[in-house]
Amino acid sequence: SRNEIVNGIPIAKLYLVWNGICYCDFIDNGVILSAEGYIKPDTTYTSDTTFVIDNNVYFDDPLKLVQGYSTTDSPTKNPDYFGTTTINASALRNYLAWSDAELGIGIGWMYPGDSIIRGKKYIPNVNIPNDNNYTTLLYPEFNRYSRVGFGEDEAGLVFVGKLSNAVNDTNTQIFYTRVRVDSTGDIEYFLPQNICYGTSDSLHYDITNKITMVTSGSIGTYHRNPKIIRNIAEYNMPNQIDNKAGNLAYKMDRIVWEANDQEGKSIIQMVGYDFEDAVIMDSLGIHYEPYCYTTKIPTIIRALDGNLEHPSITQGTMKWQPYFNGLDTIQINTYYNDSAMVMTFGGFDSLMYQIPQNYWTLTNGGMFDLQTIPNINQLTATGKYPTLPTLATV
Repeated sequence: SRNEIVNGIPIAKLYLVWNGICYCDFIDNGVILSAEGYIKPDTTYTSDTTFVIDNNVYFDDPLKLVQGYSTTDSPTKNPDYFGTTTINASALRNYLAWSDAELGIGIGWMYPGDSIIRGKKYIPNVNIPNDNNYTTLLYPEFNRYSRVGFGEDEAGLVFVGKLSNAVNDTNTQIFYTRVRVDSTGDIEYFLPQNICYGTSDSLHYDITNKITMVTSGSIGTYHRNPKIIRNIAEYNMPNQIDNKAGNLAYKMDRIVWEANDQEGKSIIQMVGYDFEDAVIMDSLGIHYEPYCYTTKIPTIIRALDGNLEHPSITQGTMKWQPYFNGLDTIQINTYYNDSAMVMTFGGFDSLMYQIPQNYWTLTNGGMFDLQTIPNINQLTATGKYPTLPTLATV
């Protein structure tokens, strides 16, 4: 959703994208659909002095067909294989991505309220030097929100790469890139080439140097179900690399996914990327160009006697912290991204777990099990596929 002004009234405008296909022998194409709606607080008066406010969701009609995708030579037309979609809200536009059996990962953008996808570009394959050429690309996932309030107009994108299009092919890896719009309005994906401060492991680039293999340096096989979040906290605390609070030159992306360990059990892994961009001032104003990066050592979470699955991450509430400035004490929001993140996942026997805001303790890498994670909470409820809400800002 985006906070927008409609007819002079501030509302939460909703944007949905999904895919569909006809299970027909003579059709090898699916469609990407979009819909717009809004949340309207309706007031119901129950007496002269009492009233109730209900938040109702309304969607526009008709739905919009905004893109097609191919399933040619795909072993299945199931819409949860090729055609899966994702959306990001950035300052000036919504980014969309989808998978295509012939063209790879498609990326485009739409203005809020638009009916067409603009600036389209495809990632046809990912060729990793001295490794493999991943020719089947699936399951793109954007961070849902960039820092819209700060004017951030780019996003991080993760997706799965396979060596073949066979449904049961478990030779899979996770890949990452950054996405923005160039000066002509076309999509470009990119990564910086330098390491910040010389203390980080190197990114494992493809032959274009625009995509990295997230799962390089991790363990296990059958890497799947990636999720990504970008730090959206509107913090007001400068730090040693960000002397202007909230500076858009600094991005912090965190990625979690599932994999199988050497025993065949499902585990959860995480990696992080911090970026420091160069600030450019010219006739067009202030903009940012990729400069350097820092990577986080992979973190592995496992259960000693079962499987873990379906990780979900979201931004937690920022904590106030005293900041001493001479004789003055100022209460400010801290900038630490990971310490304000919350992670949940499912386990064996339909158990569900949540790691609260001490999640930052896991970002230094290493192996953890359910008995050694500090302050992990086992939820009282049981179920499958726990999912945390995605926040626009904190």
